[in-house]
Amino acid sequence: MTRYAMRGTPTMILIDREGRLRKQKFGGEEDLVLGAEIMSLLRDGAAASRSSVAGEV
Repeated sequence: MTRYAMRGTPTMILIDREGRLRKQKFGGEEDLVLGAEIMSLLRDGAAASRSSVAGEV
């Protein structure tokens, strides 16, 4: 809890593939909102993977 400065529970955190904290919220989150935020992170990660592979060619 100290590492991410959590104030208590429930606390929701989203961490990207590089281990960076992308979102932190004290309290609950609606399922649809959380799902949309996770999809956004997955798209960002996929886009970054494609651009790094394209840069290596």
